[in-house]
Amino acid sequence: PCYITPAMQDIIHEILECPFDETTRQFYFDLKVREYLYVMLEHSYHRPPARYRFTPYEIACIMKAHKLLLEDLRKKPLSLSMLSKAAAINEFKLKAGFRQLFGLSVFDCLQEARMEKARELLLTTDEPLKNICVLIGYPRMTNFITAFRKRFGYTPGSLRRK
Repeated sequence: PCYITPAMQDIIHEILECPFDETTRQFYFDLKVREYLYVMLEHSYHRPPARYRFTPYEIACIMKAHKLLLEDLRKKPLSLSMLSKAAAINEFKLKAGFRQLFGLSVFDCLQEARMEKARELLLTTDEPLKNICVLIGYPRMTNFITAFRKRFGYTPGSLRRK
């Protein structure tokens, strides 16, 4: 298992949504692949060394918890204690495992997934903003807009207008 940073996700999205014609597409693709490799190496180099060793069973439990957490973004997430019980791992190992495997805390991992899903929905659908908020688990639109702006640096509305 590996973690893809938001910067890596942006590069992948830019590659898939290449705006250029055939003559410049290959050059663009080559540059983006190099950029992706640079970001990946930079992330790997600056990543702190693993502090804990997890057994294959514990890694499977952490991955199960990750799947449970991101299963349905609309629902209120399980508490940390409930998530650890459902995944059959103690809370300390769950939190440490999330940090080590995904580079994020449990809550940050959920937030990241919600923001990426929101961004995807904004770019690929014509769903109203209010519906997107509900689909990703935000009951209040103001909270969603604030979280989106904090994550991406721009509002959901400005992304739609681009």
